[in-house]
Amino acid sequence: MKVNIIYPKDKWILQKIGEELNKRLDYSVLSDRKSPNINSCDINYYITYNLFEIKSQSIDVGLFTHIEEKSKRLVNNFFNKANKIDFCVTMAKKYENILNTKNILNTKTINMGIDLDLFKPKLILGFVGHSNNKIRKGAELLKKIKKINFVELRATEGALSEEEIPNFYRQLDYVLITSKYEGGPMCVVEGLACGIPIIAPDVGQVPDFDTGIFRYENSNFESLVSLLSTLYQNKTKLREQVEHLSWNFCAEQHDKLFKKLIQNKK
Repeated sequence: MKVNIIYPKDKWILQKIGEELNKRLDYSVLSDRKSPNINSCDINYYITYNLFEIKSQSIDVGLFTHIEEKSKRLVNNFFNKANKIDFCVTMAKKYENILNTKNILNTKTINMGIDLDLFKPKLILGFVGHSNNKIRKGAELLKKIKKINFVELRATEGALSEEEIPNFYRQLDYVLITSKYEGGPMCVVEGLACGIPIIAPDVGQVPDFDTGIFRYENSNFESLVSLLSTLYQNKTKLREQVEHLSWNFCAEQHDKLFKKLIQNKK
């Protein structure tokens, strides 16, 4: 079996899909959209369907990503090509169902892959102040936190202007306070004003607030790590929905489809 993957070199996701599949399917070849040899392989896989122009002597498969709903011409093009091609792959079940309602039943949804080693959750914690303040700000605690592999710690270190501080907050998951004692600190009210929750011991004005405050025992690293682990688990629960969607899984699904199409043709 030989599969011709016809794709655009667009430095974007479509090129990525073609190249990732080609790495994993030992019977595939890549063809640029400008020079596809559509009768040289058992299957032509068009990424996307827009690259399909005329029916070949082989099995023609198209990736039907989405419908340009605001253009009647493009909507018609979507369905016209789906009717002419041998098999339609969709990225979302929504479009498989839409094709089915038009009596186009030769369809299958295959989720495209992601690099699960690259896309990993992190807790983004922000520290406002100088992180080397050993006496009051909890520098020793901060040093230990930096070594936690699921934490990314960002500190202002006194380098941000008043105008830059709000955007700093808005990029965080939590504002982290490690102080042993405080009058405020101002980052409590500033963080909450930006809609960012606070991780802090009961110092200064922290006890004055309830909503959006996650407390740990003052200066206790184990207490803080326990809290951070719980908060991190909330992120990993989101990841669990897509943990199977590796590029290997994507290639396996395509492999099963291609082999089935060849078998059905015999």
